[in-house]
Amino acid sequence: MTRKLSRREAVARQNRQGVLILAVSVLSFFGVAGYVLLNQPAARDRVTGCLKGQLAVDIVAVIDRTDEYSRTTQALLGASLESLAGSVPVEGRLTLYAFDGGGDEIPRPVLQRCRPVGGDGVNPLIATPARADRLLATAFTLPVAEKIGELTTLKSSPETHLVAYLATLGGVMNYRKQAGRRVVRIYGDMAENHGVATLIGKRAMEPKAFAAYAKDKIGWRLKGIEIEVVQVPSTSTPPGVARAIKAAWVQVFTELGVSYTWSTL
Repeated sequence: MTRKLSRREAVARQNRQGVLILAVSVLSFFGVAGYVLLNQPAARDRVTGCLKGQLAVDIVAVIDRTDEYSRTTQALLGASLESLAGSVPVEGRLTLYAFDGGGDEIPRPVLQRCRPVGGDGVNPLIATPARADRLLATAFTLPVAEKIGELTTLKSSPETHLVAYLATLGGVMNYRKQAGRRVVRIYGDMAENHGVATLIGKRAMEPKAFAAYAKDKIGWRLKGIEIEVVQVPSTSTPPGVARAIKAAWVQVFTELGVSYTWSTL
């Protein structure tokens, strides 16, 4: 038989239950508040959509628009750029540059965007997958696709100062170092051609001489940057000339101690 509680015992029991309920409520409040605070959207750049601070990876694509490409080559170039954009990881930055022949001015990006998380990567408790997919499309996928179409439109130039361009670009990337991994992919025939140095025609330099010229110009500026060359066939660089150009640049990257890969579109 259960003993009937005295008035004092009943009041003490109610007080203990009240304290317990209050403690659970307080813990729940701080737990929810902490969860919300930890999952608040981080500060982002209004233009690029990038998180302020460290980037996951910094990927740069330089498209040489000074060469004549066939329609088939232009289509392949566009497809390769779309593939590159698709490989950018979440919170990675993609920057597109158009190389129009000059090399002295600081390169201005045609487009610079960070890839936001898609619907398959969001927490449904704090964000809706459909909204995340819309943000991915409007902030990254569609703008990149639009600019890729513009970059495959060629622009003639009497000279190409690719060495000076890479030196300037590398200096900017190292000065504004924001990512542990930095990649520069170059699309073009890689033909340096101006009064001081050239890799085409009767005045074409030997690899060793060109490497000395490029090493003096570039110096430390490509340090820590991965170079990916995608050599694009053009009317001004038949296969024999293209092979000689490759040999010259391989000499350059080797002497600079730069990590590089070389492929053909």
